Amino acid sequence: MILDLSLGEKVLLLRKRRGELQSDLAESLNVSIGVVARLERDESLPDSDLIIAICKHYDISADWLLGIERRSE
Repeated sequence: MILDLSLGEKVLLLRKRRGELQSDLAESLNVSIGVVARLERDESLPDSDLIIAICKHYDISADWLLGIERRSE
């Protein structure tokens, strides 16, 4: 179930579903590839500005990304 995924796993899943490379996402979010890689491996948590940017990029809610609510498909 997608809701049970970690934040990093959700970002990885969304990125791959869109066919994006880590470099594509990093450029869109104005961060380094290393930031995206650490985020996807759950080695770091994004600050609130990055959470908002990720949500806008993928058109998702912060509640869903943070595991508070289910994403309506």
